[in-house]
Amino acid sequence: MTWKNTLNRTLSTSALLFLTLGFAWADKGPTAPERVDPPHWWVGMANDTLRLLVKSPSFQGKCQAVPQFKNKDVQMLSSTVLKNGGYLKIVLWLDPNAQPVNLPFAVQTPSGTLNFTYALKPRDASKRQLMGLDASDQMYLITPDRFANGDPKNDRVDGQLEMSLNRKEPYDRHGGDLVGIEKHLDYVQSLGVTAVWINPWLANNQVRASYHGYAITDHYLVDPRFGTHADLLRLSNALHERGMKHVMDVVYNHSGDRHYLHQAQPDSTWFNPKKKYPRSNYRETTLFDPYASQRDKDFFERGWFDDAMPDWNLENKDAANYLIQNTLWWIEEAGIDALRIDTYTYPNQNFMARLNKVVRTHYPRMVLFGETWVHNHQSQAYFAGGFPLRPSDNRLNSVTDFQTYFALKETVTKASGWNEGVGKLYQSLAGDYLYQDPYRLVTFADNHDEGRYFGLCGEDLRKYKLGLTLLYTLRGIPCLYYGTELLMKSTENHGTMREDVPGGWSGDPRNAFTAAGRTPQEQEAFDFVQKLGNYRKSQAALHNGKMMQFAPENGLYAVARYTQDRLILTVVNASDQPATVSMERFDELLNKKRDAVRALDRAPVRLTERWEAGAWSSEIFEFQR
Repeated sequence: MTWKNTLNRTLSTSALLFLTLGFAWADKGPTAPERVDPPHWWVGMANDTLRLLVKSPSFQGKCQAVPQFKNKDVQMLSSTVLKNGGYLKIVLWLDPNAQPVNLPFAVQTPSGTLNFTYALKPRDASKRQLMGLDASDQMYLITPDRFANGDPKNDRVDGQLEMSLNRKEPYDRHGGDLVGIEKHLDYVQSLGVTAVWINPWLANNQVRASYHGYAITDHYLVDPRFGTHADLLRLSNALHERGMKHVMDVVYNHSGDRHYLHQAQPDSTWFNPKKKYPRSNYRETTLFDPYASQRDKDFFERGWFDDAMPDWNLENKDAANYLIQNTLWWIEEAGIDALRIDTYTYPNQNFMARLNKVVRTHYPRMVLFGETWVHNHQSQAYFAGGFPLRPSDNRLNSVTDFQTYFALKETVTKASGWNEGVGKLYQSLAGDYLYQDPYRLVTFADNHDEGRYFGLCGEDLRKYKLGLTLLYTLRGIPCLYYGTELLMKSTENHGTMREDVPGGWSGDPRNAFTAAGRTPQEQEAFDFVQKLGNYRKSQAALHNGKMMQFAPENGLYAVARYTQDRLILTVVNASDQPATVSMERFDELLNKKRDAVRALDRAPVRLTERWEAGAWSSEIFEFQR
């Protein structure tokens, strides 16, 4: 049989075997490609260039992809075997008006011809209706392995390197999954939540501690222990049907060392070599320090974040394009509404600026906020987007506001002073002049990397309520870590702080997702957070109202949020002693108004000129202006 006859026969076969997932292989040929990334694409995207990474052991030496289609709206610009072999890069040009189509390819290799079909799909505009994130939102952060086990069948999955399932061990997998989140969306939404941020749900086929999700091993696969691709899409749709947003946690600095692109690298420059850069120095200041050494800069950007987390070399154009396309793919595929970017300060910052630009070109309403776990305002502001002293704008929308977090933590752990306790919060907020839009900063009282807030409060419910009252009434986009509303309190280590929700697993002795399963103290905390969250959700003054703070006096601190017709005044006493509140302090805004409503119980109150705030008390008053 001639080569052309073989080609014609296999092309006919491949057309019959096309799968809706995006590509299919002929059942005859030298070898079957292991995968094509991205698995499919869409017409009508903003970028006219698409790069396919096709993996097969047949791709060695001289190989050439031959398009088996005649379509003026799609052209193949090039096909190249990457340096180490095993991967073929195919570059396509797509006309902006191209129509959905299945594209057959034949790849000529030294061992024969390989055939596959690639799908260009229509876009679904309904997935982008809620896209964006602003100060009217309230996020809820979930570590999926520890929230709820909705499908026990995926607790252990063949082929996974870590088969542990032991809820008594903090760093083992516990079995929570995406179905578990979906089953408890009523609970989440009852807290006033408008957006759910989920720790990474991509494949983490690592040997140890694979539960947390930050050592990704396949960028196009949902971790099978969290569920299927269909489970993810169903969860995203369920959020959207409730008017809630899906915030994806993405990682560009590193992957897991079992990532297929690290195990079989397309060329030796996709990752920074561990031998040369064994560990980051974690010094983000090297990026703007006028006195920084080049060696320190290199070790910050190129050093491995952890022994099992290879550092991407994002100066490699193919690696950079791979990650950017992957981001666009998940936004389009799953209807992602915002991106939280892990370890934002560590990757190559030129890449990060390009990523932000490309994503926002495709999705102008998309919001990207970076994790900036830094310890001063100058570092945090440098990355926040629009910082005037930066050489060029990184086009980032926002960052995680660790400075407010540190100040809130100190408010409940140290006595108030000029720059201590609640005084630190006052001084920290005065630094907001550094930010282009401080109202977009993402604020929090605890998260998946820090001790539980109730534990930091010394398990004092008064301090707990005081801190959350401030969190929900200050500027910014507040984020509640799952279980904070249930008084989770561990401050010991990452594995322990990421606690299981009682009742999330079949057979648990109690179910904290229900009122009947909560202790009286948990119920008090839950009711408080629920009232606080739903009150904030309803108040435009807490979304986009101006803010004025009043300097602390002996632990007494107040902040006002106000619009033309409404003023919300938060008064806290971060002290062990009662304090006297003088209403005259607020008259530049109140104009001697004293009639108010207590925000959370809606009780009317007439405030006297001087009244006493109890130790560690917090009050929210609402005034009509």
